[in-house]
Amino acid sequence: MDERRWIDEWCQRIVGKPCWMVWAGGCAGSRFSLALGAKIPRTPVRRNPAYSAEANENEGEYGLHVGCAEWAFGIERPGVTQVITNSAADC
Repeated sequence: MDERRWIDEWCQRIVGKPCWMVWAGGCAGSRFSLALGAKIPRTPVRRNPAYSAEANENEGEYGLHVGCAEWAFGIERPGVTQVITNSAADC
């Protein structure tokens, strides 16, 4: 199966799945992971104090991990426009 088709099929499977955990980091906030779908019990349980008990005890039915990605986030309110950006070069 080619990569594009695999990505399309994977995206179709996660539509409507709840996102129950988000991890973000990297020096410029350029990395993040999402846990999607059912909570699958971890065996053995992870013991990382940086994570919640829920994240230590479970993993997502689906996971999405993005590293060194460029992004932009915009906020617009009356009289205020703010755009925060990150370049992959900031990783």
